[in-house]
Amino acid sequence: MTAATDDDTFPLWTFSLDRYGRDGVAETCLWLQQRLGADVNIVLASLYAGDQGKGLSKVELRAIVEGGPGEWHREVVVPLRQARVFTKSQVSGADAGSIATFRSEVKQMELAAEKWEQRLIERHLDGVAAGASDEAPSAIALENLAQYLSLVGTVFEGEVAERARDLVHACVS
Repeated sequence: MTAATDDDTFPLWTFSLDRYGRDGVAETCLWLQQRLGADVNIVLASLYAGDQGKGLSKVELRAIVEGGPGEWHREVVVPLRQARVFTKSQVSGADAGSIATFRSEVKQMELAAEKWEQRLIERHLDGVAAGASDEAPSAIALENLAQYLSLVGTVFEGEVAERARDLVHACVS
């Protein structure tokens, strides 16, 4: 994840760009994506919500995963990612320069699609009230992340729990 292609920013996007650039965050997010099938945008949104004091129930997370944001992710983001990854293996031979340029354009489209996914996620989060508990934002974020990962079929223990705690430590105040 790198800087946006336009100046239209919003809180979740700003949070995500800042946190993704921190030590170990990108690597952990990609590990969750590649090993567990997690959507990095929902991972970051879970952390963001926790940072805002918003606990997310499985029902709220399922609405994101199965609703508009999840559909956008499956139908737009994933195919663009697959195209970008495929073109990376094709950058050789006589057309290497042209393919590399095309790959760069696809990468920018993928980033723009992820930004749209985050806009859709943020709209869902806008309807979630911050909790009245005295629970620390980091604890809320960890619970949000555990709830999300359980939706993707992950048992929250061992290496998964350790990486999640490291991610929360790096991302939530």
